[in-house]
Amino acid sequence: MVEEIQPEAHLQGTIQEQMLYNRRTLKEITEITYESEKQEKFYTTEAMIKSIDTSDEWYYIGCRKCNKKVQKQGNHFYCPKCEKEPENTCPRYKLKLEICDLSATTTCTMFEAEAKKN
Repeated sequence: MVEEIQPEAHLQGTIQEQMLYNRRTLKEITEITYESEKQEKFYTTEAMIKSIDTSDEWYYIGCRKCNKKVQKQGNHFYCPKCEKEPENTCPRYKLKLEICDLSATTTCTMFEAEAKKN
């Protein structure tokens, strides 16, 4: 059984400590069962990027306030999270990756903040 963790605990400590936080293999991560779709768990792994899926959009137009994807409505945008028309929007990375380690291969999505680090 996987131990429950505090949602913000993965952000504590140095970057090196964060990289080792709740470390699992890809096989272990992909075999975890969740009680609900909204359940959040945080794990780290060391994996290699095998490929970037370019068959789909690699960015989205996001609300500059909350970073969530906005919806185009006529000549303007609407942010469902902020529940209003955003003052500003910007393109944000959303890269679909195929990653692997020695235990498994899987897909994941890398968003803006992580994509800009690499």
